[in-house]
Amino acid sequence: MRSNASSAAAACIVLLLSLAGCTQDTVGNIVAGEHRIHIVGDHGSWQTAFYWNGGDLSVLDEPDGEFHVRATSVTVSNGVVYVGGSYDGRPCYWEDAIRRDIACESGAIEAIAADDADRLVLAGVCDGEGSVWIEGVRSALPVPTGHVCEVSAMVSVGEAVYVAGTYRTTEWEDKGPCYWHDGERRDLPAPPSTATGGSVLVSGIASTGDSIYISGNYDADDADGGAGYWVDGEWNDLDGTATRAIAVAEDGVYVAGRDADRACYWHNGQKIELWCDFSTIATAVAVAGGKCGSSTQPEHIGYWMPGGEFTQIYERNIADINAIYVEE
Repeated sequence: MRSNASSAAAACIVLLLSLAGCTQDTVGNIVAGEHRIHIVGDHGSWQTAFYWNGGDLSVLDEPDGEFHVRATSVTVSNGVVYVGGSYDGRPCYWEDAIRRDIACESGAIEAIAADDADRLVLAGVCDGEGSVWIEGVRSALPVPTGHVCEVSAMVSVGEAVYVAGTYRTTEWEDKGPCYWHDGERRDLPAPPSTATGGSVLVSGIASTGDSIYISGNYDADDADGGAGYWVDGEWNDLDGTATRAIAVAEDGVYVAGRDADRACYWHNGQKIELWCDFSTIATAVAVAGGKCGSSTQPEHIGYWMPGGEFTQIYERNIADINAIYVEE
């Protein structure tokens, strides 16, 4: 099975699990084996999309100063690297660095995966409609009348497709967290500590096939906000301020994010901090991708091994890692 949660969080957890069978000095100190890490993101004031799998970064379609290029997600199927994103505000994906445009006037691909049938599955927004593409055929994600959709993450399990996101009115009111299972919408309850009138955002999704795990964030009376995840619709609070991705494995649930100004991940609710020299946020699980930087310093993008030090792959003002995929 090849699955993609949020921006490849479910794929990233494969590294954590398989490395436990390689070399493990102590709990939380896992030594990497022979696994290829694929990382995508964007940098610069005009959002230049990049791809990295060791060595130098590769640029995906350099912008010309009039539009942005984003890389949001990555997966590998049968040796081919697929990157989802957008070009000049329109959805697209790259197949081994060759851009494939999608027939929409506006939008973006927010998640990409290959399912058990080796079908390419995309999730994102096309002309204001939340959408799923399976082998190029688009299906709209239903929302209440008068609302528009925002897609945050997607995971494929077998041949089933789960998409997480929110819907809202065009006036940015009445925002509701939800997920879609093969196109059928299922609403999620707001976390109990959500401030009156506050927003709830969805950041990632994972599934075992039997249960659905969705990470999220909410506005709280505390200015820093709150973080946690739903399991089959039941909310679980985490000791932190933001989540960015979620994955589930045999030994439990992993969520990546931050607490105040430090990156961290949670394993079954227990927080494990990830350190570097500046403020951080972890954007994927196991190989916790993110950025190490502050508003006054160049941002250092890279990844952590659980319990390990930050490994820098690039330094650039205004930079983000958006997805990591670990190829076994």
